[in-house]
Amino acid sequence: MDYKRGAKFLNSKKGMDIDLWFNVFELVVVFLAGFILLDTVNSEVKSKTFDKIYLARDNALLVNTIYASPGDVKYNYTENTDNFIFDFKRNNIEVYEQHELMEGGVIGYPFAEDKNYEFLYAKLENPDSIIYTKIKNTIRVTGFKKFIAGGGASGGGGASGEFRK
Repeated sequence: MDYKRGAKFLNSKKGMDIDLWFNVFELVVVFLAGFILLDTVNSEVKSKTFDKIYLARDNALLVNTIYASPGDVKYNYTENTDNFIFDFKRNNIEVYEQHELMEGGVIGYPFAEDKNYEFLYAKLENPDSIIYTKIKNTIRVTGFKKFIAGGGASGGGGASGEFRK
């Protein structure tokens, strides 16, 4: 069947053309929604929000455990702290990255503070491990940064055990 202006698209009637365009539109919407969903999931996977929530809650529960433990305690928390800043404040632990203090990405979690103990608050920047110490009625939190030997990269004279000229 030939038309005066040439062959029509799929040689169909006007009603069938409209159905075809609705199907194409639905396909485009489905692909667009799928792309947006995958992009959202990918950005959440790359984000550090889950890590900050985990570290804040885990350290708050650890402080509660140290308060409740009898006797003196020394605990070395060696979880991967991933360049986070740990800010121990009154009844709260905040975890954030350096640039997030102004941007509002601070994640905090409360802990139950015991008035019978003196808690020495600290702000730990990028610790490799956190050391909790409870001696008598004092709880101290300190950060520990590993020494990287070789070439003076950590500020020393390069105490790597090898002689360099």
